[in-house]
Amino acid sequence: MNFSNRDLLMTLYCGITILGVVLLVFAWYVWKQSEIAAEPLSYWIASVVLFIVGIALIMFGIETYIERDDPDVWL
Repeated sequence: MNFSNRDLLMTLYCGITILGVVLLVFAWYVWKQSEIAAEPLSYWIASVVLFIVGIALIMFGIETYIERDDPDVWL
């Protein structure tokens, strides 16, 4: 099977967006675990970091979808 460069990039950008959603789910799970933890501060910090990275990845995926006609993004 021969894939074009555009197909591979589209798969990569979709994978990055899905990874962002997975990180948001992990952030929610870690935040909920902080309710029963003895030291919740470490859980809060991890949850905030996961949330920020997840949002950044989702925004990157949406941006590449919006700019799908730009030749600089889709070589």
